[in-house]
Amino acid sequence: MRKINKKLELATAYKKWLDAINKSGKNHPKYNSSNFRFYYDIIANLLWVQDGLCAYTEMYLINKNHVASNKFTIGKIQR
Repeated sequence: MRKINKKLELATAYKKWLDAINKSGKNHPKYNSSNFRFYYDIIANLLWVQDGLCAYTEMYLINKNHVASNKFTIGKIQR
């Protein structure tokens, strides 16, 4: 099994938002995938750092080129 890399290397817009919350001392808002503006950015970042592989089964979920670094503009994935 591969080691999971959890770096937010590409989803920098989310990381900036998260750092601001942590710095202000506020609690992170309750997770809601249907109303979370960074949901797809985090998914794309995870698929990128994991080379498109499922961390559990190590089966390919997506071609890594679909979530490549050039798909990110200003830290957000371009759909």
